[in-house]
Amino acid sequence: MLTKRTKWVILLAIGALPIKTIGQEIANKNQADEVSPKQALDKTNTIEGSTYRLETFGLFSSGENTPFWLVSHTWGVTPLEAPNGYLKAGVFHTRAIKNGLVYEIGLDLAGSSKQSNRNNYWIQQAYGGIKWKSISLWAGSKEQYGAVIGNPKLSSGDMVYSNNVRPNPEINISIPQYTLVPFTKNRLYAKGDFAIGKFLDGNYLEKTAVNLKQRYAKNPLSHHKSLFLRLGNIEWQEKGFQWTVGFNDYVTWSEKNYIIQNGQSTELYTSSSDFSKILLPILQYGSGSRSSSYNVRIDYGKNYADEVFSIYWQHPMKTRSDFQMKNYQDMTLGIEYKSLRKKALSGFVLEYIFTKQQGGSFKSDYYNQNSARQGNSYYGRTMGNPLLLSPEYNKDGYIGYRSNRIFAVHTGVDGYLNKKLQYTLLATYGETPGSFVSPYRPLRTGFATSFDVTYYYLPIKGLSLKCAVGYNTGKFFGSDAIGGGLTIRKTGKLF
Repeated sequence: MLTKRTKWVILLAIGALPIKTIGQEIANKNQADEVSPKQALDKTNTIEGSTYRLETFGLFSSGENTPFWLVSHTWGVTPLEAPNGYLKAGVFHTRAIKNGLVYEIGLDLAGSSKQSNRNNYWIQQAYGGIKWKSISLWAGSKEQYGAVIGNPKLSSGDMVYSNNVRPNPEINISIPQYTLVPFTKNRLYAKGDFAIGKFLDGNYLEKTAVNLKQRYAKNPLSHHKSLFLRLGNIEWQEKGFQWTVGFNDYVTWSEKNYIIQNGQSTELYTSSSDFSKILLPILQYGSGSRSSSYNVRIDYGKNYADEVFSIYWQHPMKTRSDFQMKNYQDMTLGIEYKSLRKKALSGFVLEYIFTKQQGGSFKSDYYNQNSARQGNSYYGRTMGNPLLLSPEYNKDGYIGYRSNRIFAVHTGVDGYLNKKLQYTLLATYGETPGSFVSPYRPLRTGFATSFDVTYYYLPIKGLSLKCAVGYNTGKFFGSDAIGGGLTIRKTGKLF
């Protein structure tokens, strides 16, 4: 007899397969109406001028929480408590100066229904920067999700940094797009970034940590870096393989450590501000929180924008033993199909996520850190994969991670029903024994799904409406919830 886990794996794997044949006649018609994928990619690199974006969202839910996949991957904007709503308004300006030099600035404001221990209005993005050829330099808070190996929309989430949290202010220098490495005979490409920033959630942590008289780190500095190398280029060639390897690293440091005593925050000590101690991940040090990953991806397609089939692997790391692969069982393993054409099936992802080994006796304790209980979180949200449930879900106010040893199977599908209607489907089964430090008895399991349809109102350029429904059951996702939300968005050009 099949086990419960095996049944869920089979159901999630085959559940999306028939979608490829649904609406194929509509999809074929859409291909005749749209611009070519190459034109679409070229256009995204030439946008300049001033633009605006207005967005409002409202949600009702049967439970206390917003359904899991309606609150995750929203850049930390959607509140966890339900019912809720938010409003965002942003202006962005990009302009070419001369000799390949481009400057950009942006301001994005957000306000939401009341959230626990934090303001219900804030600056979501505020940045300025310049680009010269393939190099970018900017400062401020900016939603950017470049050092990833999976699909940011359909994947369960990158293990190091995802679009699950608000962006923190930083100074960032990067090569954001794959760029040809000289003297490699047009075969080797590279991209990467290097940044230093600061977390601003100290007041939130202080208010939340009071409940259990916890230790926490206030306003630490952040540092992240990445380097990805790609062999081959199938963007414009007819057929071929593309091989990518990469390293991603995120760490906090130089924080003031506090403990709650008699209802007051008492400073314990300030962690080392020696940058050399956190620069190389292989070095051991006694402060801050680190999350790193090895990444491998193989793509095959006749044209990158037409159809690409991929397989990818991500290995999470925190301690020296993790870098030596002693936690080799822990990984995200995925397959992906992707097309930029507006078809009934434009994207498909199937992932296996496992983080139960954690170096065995070494107990890597992903996302947790002894001195800074909040670990790899920002304003209570997981910075990496949200399936390692965010501290915000802890009803008793515990600011650390209780569910970081997981097994999960995740699938994501998107496509177009016609040129006005786009859909996305996400579904996940997960189970967790908690953590090595605080195991659950019994094992916690759960299932979460969401489905949304976006309607593009063509008579008014830039106007779209998205209806979404979400459902989750089981303690893996905190609590049962079913709900729906409506997003209205308007984008356009100012001048």
